[in-house]
Amino acid sequence: MTGRRILSVCVAAIALNLGIGGCGADSRRLTIVRVAGSTVTATDFDHWMKVMAPQHIVPSPQSYTACIGYQRALRPELTHDELLQTCRKEYQQLKSAVLNFLIVSRWYIGAAAENGLGISKRDVRQAISEKRHSSLDGEAEFAQLLHLGGHTIQDVELEVQAELAAAKLRRWLIRHAHDVRSAEVIQYYRRHRRDFHVPGRRTLGVFGTNRGLAGVRTVLAKVAKGKPFLSMSFHETLTNNGLNTLAHEKQTFYEAVFRARPHILVGPLRINGAYYLFEVSRAEPEHVLSFREARPTIIKKLETSRRVAFVTAWRRTWIQRTRCISRYVIQRCVQYHGTREPEDPLDIN
Repeated sequence: MTGRRILSVCVAAIALNLGIGGCGADSRRLTIVRVAGSTVTATDFDHWMKVMAPQHIVPSPQSYTACIGYQRALRPELTHDELLQTCRKEYQQLKSAVLNFLIVSRWYIGAAAENGLGISKRDVRQAISEKRHSSLDGEAEFAQLLHLGGHTIQDVELEVQAELAAAKLRRWLIRHAHDVRSAEVIQYYRRHRRDFHVPGRRTLGVFGTNRGLAGVRTVLAKVAKGKPFLSMSFHETLTNNGLNTLAHEKQTFYEAVFRARPHILVGPLRINGAYYLFEVSRAEPEHVLSFREARPTIIKKLETSRRVAFVTAWRRTWIQRTRCISRYVIQRCVQYHGTREPEDPLDIN
């Protein structure tokens, strides 16, 4: 980072009133993000860029020399400009991923602490110990992770603390969502009773023929000799969702079906040049689900609504508490005003 860029970042930080220090000789201690009472420094950012970069090759801005060399070995058919564009895109994606991890980790840890769900150092040490000894080669695998992954033990501690905090928050959220009172369920049913209307349904056997009345007489003759009509027919179920919206021919058939008495052979009906016979085997009248029948659906709906409302408010609160200097603004920052990528409305992420 040149002296001019350091100065511009520091001026931006002062303008945002971040209370950022480190704008002197050691720019690495510059605070680039402040999340409530926690900070992310330029040193943190640079370190995690190396940790999270593929093959630990950071596609650094300006020359992108190392990245272009790495990409040329993988894709020799690309021109220098194409490789440069690839590296620029990779840098932006990596930068966003690193900032997202560093910010959201602090969200999880801060939110857990504020809700009395804080993670102790003992919890973190125990979780790391379990990771180390999860298999016969666990210790060796853990050491290899630190070595090859570029992680420090402090990195692992941050990741584990954030994971534990997120897990506690999700369990707390589930308990909160499940806390639906009976009065709420009853009130919802009374206000939305129409939503539980179930239209009439008919299950029937249908036989159609393009052979004219001769085809119909053949089937009727078999029925007269004792062969069940339903054994010779195609079975389907029709729902009365408003017959007026159907095409004329289809409406004619539906009306005949819903007028028919069960277990009585009806027809022949001539529709579009073909002849049809049918027999209703089961009739289910339209009705409104009782409160007892609707209750599980209502509870699930209210729980989902609660969870969405909680996650939305939680995310909004922590965005308001996350201030980033200009070169490090992402969707998680209060200064962000661009198009937002869709996020899971049911989960804190």
